[in-house]
Parts: sequence; C-alpha cells; structure tokens
Amino acid sequence: VFRLQEVDVVSSVDAPGPVLNVTGTDRSLRISENLFGNAYAIANGARSELTKIFQAQRAEHQRQVGAWFASASESAPVGSEPAVAACRLAFTNANAALDTFFQAAQATVDWAESNISAAMSATIDTVTASSDATKERARKTANA
Repeated sequence: VFRLQEVDVVSSVDAPGPVLNVTGTDRSLRISENLFGNAYAIANGARSELTKIFQAQRAEHQRQVGAWFASASESAPVGSEPAVAACRLAFTNANAALDTFFQAAQATVDWAESNISAAMSATIDTVTASSDATKERARKTANA
C-alpha cells in the first residue's frame, strides 16, 4: 500500500506553532514516477511483443496467399488469367491499405506517447514546485 501524500506535524522550540514537514511529498512523487514508469514499460513491452507476433502472422498469411495465387494461376483454365490477375491485384491493394492503416496507427501511438510524457513531465514539475514552495513556507514559519 502506498500513501500518495504524507504530512507530519512537528513542534519546534523556535517555531511559534506546529510546522508542516512535507518530506513525504517528495517520496510519494518518486513512488508515483516509479509506478508510472514501470506500468508504462510493461505496457510498451507488451505492445511491442504483440506487434511482432501480429507482423509475423501477417507475413506468414501473405506468403500462404501468395502461394495459393501461384497455384491457382497454374491450375486455372485457359482464359482465366485476367480474373486471377484481378484477384492478385485486389490482394496487393488490400495489403497496401493495411500497411497504410498500421502506419497511421503507429503515428497515433507515437503522438499519444509524446503527449502523455509531456503531461507527466508537467505534472511532476508542478508537484515539485508546489512541494518546494510548501517547504519554503514551512521553513519561514519555523524561523519566524
């Protein structure tokens, strides 16, 4: 179980009242970074492995269909060459469309990853700045 925020109330001889010690914020920030980083690495690795598996299966499928077209061309009756050529062309065009789709999907994934990374970085910067400001206020209160 992780605490996302830990705030201790301490008394100081020099301070007129309780002072907030915000060291837990730094710790929770590091924990959050580690959890996000680990989850991201696992998801990215799984996506990569699934992509490799899918591409291998797709290449095997293309090879099998290409072999089928070659076999069909050889055993087709005389005069059916235009029909076989049209089927082969349709298969080639479908593969080209599928390649375009996968390129667009990869571009979308890259865009989403960069936006998530930028958002996480901005969040970390904001939390760090807030933590630093809170520490500074606590230090000033303790010294006042």
